[in-house]
Amino acid sequence: MEGAGQPRILVCDPIDDGALDLLRRHARVDVRTSLAPDELVDIVGGYDGLVVRGTTQITSEVIEAATALRGIARVGFAVDNIDIDAATERGIVVVHSPGARTYAVAEMTIGLILAVLRHIPAADRSVKAGRWERRAFRGRQLRGATVGVIGYGRIGREVARLAHAFGATVKAYTQTPRPLEHAKQVDFQALLASSDIITLHATLTSATRQLINREAIEQMRDGVVIVNTASGGLIDEAALLEALDRGKVAGAGLDVFADEPPSLRALVEHPRVVTTPRIGGSTQEADRAVSELALQSLLAVLRGEQPAVAVNPQGR
Repeated sequence: MEGAGQPRILVCDPIDDGALDLLRRHARVDVRTSLAPDELVDIVGGYDGLVVRGTTQITSEVIEAATALRGIARVGFAVDNIDIDAATERGIVVVHSPGARTYAVAEMTIGLILAVLRHIPAADRSVKAGRWERRAFRGRQLRGATVGVIGYGRIGREVARLAHAFGATVKAYTQTPRPLEHAKQVDFQALLASSDIITLHATLTSATRQLINREAIEQMRDGVVIVNTASGGLIDEAALLEALDRGKVAGAGLDVFADEPPSLRALVEHPRVVTTPRIGGSTQEADRAVSELALQSLLAVLRGEQPAVAVNPQGR
């Protein structure tokens, strides 16, 4: 029930109805999407909490005008649309949703691996065209293959667990030494040389940009499969296309691209490439988890409690 003592929350970007219902059980909620920056500055002073996705910019000017603000919820992971330093200086806690899409992206990764190994999209197109070409689509099994996982954070670990459950041997390259439950840790060159399938889960930085380039591809096994659900910038796409054309790379599954929509059409249209439009984390369950994690954390802040996840816990 609404009450005078409840906190006031402004929702600045669209969120699903279930998330709104959650907020409305605990706060007085106003939904004002597509606000111009000056409009947000004019009204933000009356709110205890803000909810944004990636569109609304929470600048230092907004934070300066937010005289009652105690918490900002970013429904999602990246917080580059929020001035974290300004929020921290004002004692405003910023919360977000790390890891909420882990299982969705990991499942998508395995799906792309299977789609490439078993030629599923091409076989589907063939049947729809009225053909019945059983011999044309003889594939390869995941069971017994060696899967190389580059990047062993939340998603990389879950991909390793799933691949191990399929009966694959899993090797992992990570710059942070740690015990690995479902994989053997190896160096980068060893992973390239010994993997039948290479799947990318590293963060894009200046050091990892085009990590998979011509030199790296030359170190791989002939007939390798490459899957990327992390960031398009991790791959030199021209080098990948050239390796596909000459058969060094047997196939690729790409959910992300250096340019989006992708500009290298020859790669997208290659017969041994399976592409999707960055939908790795896009499931109903993941969307709910992203919203619930951020909003429950915001409500905790407004109750004076420790949130489950905070970008700047020192903001308290």
